[in-house]
Amino acid sequence: MRKRFLDLRLGAKLAIGFGFCLALSVVIAIASYAGFRELKRDLDILTDQSLEGVGIISNVDTAINEFRTTQFRYAMHKDAEDFARMAKLEQEHVAEAQRLLDKYEENITQPEDRKNFDKLQKTWDAYVESWNSIKEKAHSLDETHIADFLEEQTTKKFEEEVVPDLGAVVTWNENEGQRAKKQAARTLATSIEEVITALLIAINIVPSFLIPLVLSPLMDRLPRKPFLVGGDTVNGILFALAGFYLLHFHFSYVGYLFFSLLLSSLSAFDSLAYHSIYPKLIPSGFEEKGYAVSGMVYPVVQVVMAPVAALLLDTIGVGNILLIQSVLSLLAALTESRICMAETNSMAGKFFSFSLWFTDMKAAASYLRCEKGLLNIFSYMAVTNGVAGSYAPILVAFFRTAPGFSVAMYSFFSFAEFAGRTLGGILHYNFKIPSKRRFSFAFFVYQTYEMMDMLLLWLPYPLMLINRAICGFLGINSAIMRQAAVQRHIPDEYRARLNALNSVLDASVFGILSLLVGALGEVLDYRICVTLCGAFASIVCWATIWRARRAVGNIYHQQCET
Repeated sequence: MRKRFLDLRLGAKLAIGFGFCLALSVVIAIASYAGFRELKRDLDILTDQSLEGVGIISNVDTAINEFRTTQFRYAMHKDAEDFARMAKLEQEHVAEAQRLLDKYEENITQPEDRKNFDKLQKTWDAYVESWNSIKEKAHSLDETHIADFLEEQTTKKFEEEVVPDLGAVVTWNENEGQRAKKQAARTLATSIEEVITALLIAINIVPSFLIPLVLSPLMDRLPRKPFLVGGDTVNGILFALAGFYLLHFHFSYVGYLFFSLLLSSLSAFDSLAYHSIYPKLIPSGFEEKGYAVSGMVYPVVQVVMAPVAALLLDTIGVGNILLIQSVLSLLAALTESRICMAETNSMAGKFFSFSLWFTDMKAAASYLRCEKGLLNIFSYMAVTNGVAGSYAPILVAFFRTAPGFSVAMYSFFSFAEFAGRTLGGILHYNFKIPSKRRFSFAFFVYQTYEMMDMLLLWLPYPLMLINRAICGFLGINSAIMRQAAVQRHIPDEYRARLNALNSVLDASVFGILSLLVGALGEVLDYRICVTLCGAFASIVCWATIWRARRAVGNIYHQQCET
């Protein structure tokens, strides 16, 4: 199977990959539809069973209490006409209570409800039978003795047997109604989240898959600086338009999806341009120091800006935040326009055509196929990043549902990782790992990282935070080495295309693993699911990085700092 796939023409491979990504979006949309079906089921339980059951049993309670009142009136009335009316009314109340009980029984679906109802029915039948055996005597007594007689013969039985059993049925219905209501609310939130997720994943998959493939050959032939500056300029314009729109018009979900598609496209475009131009900006011999700085910037900005963004959201609103982002994007474009670097233009006098694009992509694919080290690094990183991204929702679900945990506790994971990444980045910037030890260190980090993931949810919470801090510390060190080694190894004329193929591989693997891990989380304990994910990534590491250790080691062991 693998040989047949490798023997396919490049166009056929790309068509298969693109079609598969679109199929993933369809599957996610179907999962969202299934979520709405589950919502309908819970709402049916709430409206057709729980609420109706509460209404019926409330009427039963009324009928039984009216019968209780009629008992006293039946015994007290000595006039023949009044007594006949009370006797008829007494029988009507008994019949009405039984009719309502029969109607309630028709709606019983739960074992506990059946148990409570059967007990109530038996108690009620016994109470009515007991009354029928004494009611003539009660009517024949003198009025001064009737109250004491009924108190002794009926009140105790009613309060100690009928009332508790009726209360048990009423309480169960009230609790079941609240449970169904909460379940419906949870299902609604989940279903809406699934639909939005399906749409956003579809919106992100297509640009992240298509744009790098289409534009990377052009970036390898033309100067890349205009792509970088142009991308941030267009970003600034889009954010400004969106900000002005939200300040003067109502939010539109369709417009938001369209805007997300544009931003996702520009993000893929900008990311490709950045990763293609950044290695050329770092002085030779300082690659790892450069990636150490860039690797620390993102987590610092993420941790600092998250609370700032929340504060701004409450004080100035989304529209003004987008305007601020517009200004920042334009400032970034202005700063990037001042970059001085030598670039070549191999398109002079040529017209970029599909034939030229196909030839360039085929050359890049052939190069990657022959570079076993790069291919195995790309493959493992796609899997480990895909696994981490796929089980992230499972971690949130675990902290939501596990006793003693909360989503707020999960949020501290990012701070623990930030602390580890910051410390690791600072140490890596100042201390050099010997060239001959880089591969062994990287492989140790990969295995340790996967082992930490396997153990994560089985640990006490303080050890979980230490776990994430260690992963942040080790992860940034291996990431710095890997990025510097890979970008140093890739020829500049192939850089954009190989980064594009890596991006496509990441998106494809993430799409596959998201579905598989999500399905696994539906049937297994969350802790077992995350453990299996870590074990799978560890096995892939052995099958790629270790199996091709000679080729991978040659990439890591290149001299980098002078």
